[in-house]
Amino acid sequence: MPGPVGILTGNRPAFVLGSFFPGPSDGKVSVARAQLAGMTDFLVLPYGHALIMRHRPVLAQVAYFLANGRFQR
Repeated sequence: MPGPVGILTGNRPAFVLGSFFPGPSDGKVSVARAQLAGMTDFLVLPYGHALIMRHRPVLAQVAYFLANGRFQR
């Protein structure tokens, strides 16, 4: 990979969508399938797929990753 890759996913699907996945998911992608070989960091936050990008903690994590090459713990 050309640079650090951080993957941020949610684990809070919409009410109906969560039942389609075995294990945690964001309603569209399971947490297990969101991971990528060679990724630099991986973080799960308590949000669903459709609106994850609108939550302040997600935006803060993206900014932190861009500045530091990893998510803030």
